[in-house]
Amino acid sequence: MLRATAETIARTFDFSGTTDRRTYWTYFLFYLVVGIACMTVSGTQLPGSLGKAVFTIAAVLAFLPVPAATARRLHDVGRSGGWAWLHVLNVFGVLALLVFTLRRTVSDNAFWPKRPLHLFGKGVILTLGVFTLSRVLWEPFFIPSGSMKPTLLVGDYLSVPFHSDEVSAGDVVVFRHPISDQAFVARVIGLPGDVVQMRDGKVHLGTKEAGLAAVLQESDGSFAEVFERQGAFGALPFCKERNLRPRDTCTKARLIETLPGGRSYAVLNVGDDMRFDNTPAFIVPEGSIFVLGDHRDNSTDSRVSPAQGGIGFVPLENIVGPVHLIVFSSAGRFLWDVTSWRWDRFWKRID
Repeated sequence: MLRATAETIARTFDFSGTTDRRTYWTYFLFYLVVGIACMTVSGTQLPGSLGKAVFTIAAVLAFLPVPAATARRLHDVGRSGGWAWLHVLNVFGVLALLVFTLRRTVSDNAFWPKRPLHLFGKGVILTLGVFTLSRVLWEPFFIPSGSMKPTLLVGDYLSVPFHSDEVSAGDVVVFRHPISDQAFVARVIGLPGDVVQMRDGKVHLGTKEAGLAAVLQESDGSFAEVFERQGAFGALPFCKERNLRPRDTCTKARLIETLPGGRSYAVLNVGDDMRFDNTPAFIVPEGSIFVLGDHRDNSTDSRVSPAQGGIGFVPLENIVGPVHLIVFSSAGRFLWDVTSWRWDRFWKRID
């Protein structure tokens, strides 16, 4: 019993690994409750030095697990856990509020910074509350790779509605990897019972009874970007050209693909006879979907089994939700680099 308790406490302050959404929510809601308590207590007198000490220690201990839980959650959605240290700003704000609360015997005139920092502490707590409550309806996800270009670019931040496994062919969805449980994003191509096959880089779709037919693809010019490292992980784009130098132009063919139901979207093709341009026929089992990245030659998706480092079929219960909105987008290595922000992609809808 004691050992299990000690392991649970140690896990609370662990910055490694991942954490599920429910645990993350628990920490945040507890954080919010403590913050509201701080604001309430700031307007009352505390009972003596012992009460002040107990209140301060309890408040600090309540905040300590939050950066660790956030770091693990960031790992779970493909981000560096270092972003969790942004919570230090929240902690400073509330601790400043606590300091002024514990010094209520000092007059306002003698301790002039109390008012503005008191308001700052309240503002931090209220902002956190709005952010926390918003996660009831949606969850943010970050795009670290180019597997969904041109629909999604490296550095896009997505708004994903609360868990829903109701998807249609052509939807862009966030889902959990069947083995690693890591978050991925791809486009739904095959539904339960469908047969999917790649032939010469084209999707063939149908059923066992009706056979397969090629999905319509029409040329739509080319997709060009600068050959340079992209996003937080510094990955280079996959290009039709070879031996490019930094800042050269990187291109690939852009095509409009239209599914039998009429859903159209853009896909990219680097060249013919690439490694996943020809595959066996996949029969999508009940309770699963078949997904592809829009950047077909730069995506390890359902065409590759989990045993070979791919995704394979995605169980419906692993779907987090469909993607309808890009909230924010940054092309740089660091989020705060304003010069790298893609202003035209802010609040951009994904059809």
